[in-house]
Amino acid sequence: MTDNLDLSAEVRDLFETKLREFAAFCAEHWTLTDRDMAEFHGEKGPEFKDGYNTALTDGLTGAISHWLGENDL
Repeated sequence: MTDNLDLSAEVRDLFETKLREFAAFCAEHWTLTDRDMAEFHGEKGPEFKDGYNTALTDGLTGAISHWLGENDL
């Protein structure tokens, strides 16, 4: 057995995978539908739904990618 066991690459890959799974979960379960808008956000226009959903999909995955790159992870 080696004294130089380095798991940093595997841990980094697992961390990234779990962050991306979380982003996918958010996109699947937290995006607003037309029904959500009618029931809970009726006073807000369709641009609210579009912006909110974009933030949860493209915005969140983009933020994860940017953060991983900024932190050299």
